[in-house]
Amino acid sequence: MIDIDGANLKNLTGSEKDDKEPAWPPKGDKICFKSKRDGNCEIYVMAIDGQNPLRLTNHPKMDKVPNWSPDSKSIVFTSNRNRGNWDIYKMNIDGQMLFV
Repeated sequence: MIDIDGANLKNLTGSEKDDKEPAWPPKGDKICFKSKRDGNCEIYVMAIDGQNPLRLTNHPKMDKVPNWSPDSKSIVFTSNRNRGNWDIYKMNIDGQMLFV
């Protein structure tokens, strides 16, 4: 995170693995992001200060490009879970998959 003037740069994840694609919710106090910290591309959520990272997905295929719903109650992401095809999925912020 960094101030708009470029001051106060702060690493929120501190992981040696790839932590990418952060998304800030329209309403709320968490950030979702993609990480390989457990060996595979999975979706995580953490407090905006970087505390309490929680893995939301756990699948052998790649989960990427998370983003928040307008009401900040769910997260959409892409995954190649379906026989290698890239599709869009939706889950609650606790990781429970939703069907739309």
